[in-house]
Amino acid sequence: MEGDRFLARAYDPALSEEQNYRRLLEVASELEAVANAKEDALAYFRKNRTLQGFVPQGAKFTPRSEAVKPQGGAVTPNTAQFLQ
Repeated sequence: MEGDRFLARAYDPALSEEQNYRRLLEVASELEAVANAKEDALAYFRKNRTLQGFVPQGAKFTPRSEAVKPQGGAVTPNTAQFLQ
């Protein structure tokens, strides 16, 4: 199921194999950055007992509505988005 969602975010049948490969790498990189941001948020919370003042570093997230579009824009998530 998770793999299906990953492919749905990255794969666009209208694009070439090379373009889809690059998109898969980009989405995988985004997922890794979001996972790292979650770990950073948890460490911050354990130290400070709050997320107030936490600023995520480097995480980008492409909204699912943009996932099927070639080169969808990426936005920096706020804490609530990536902690869900």
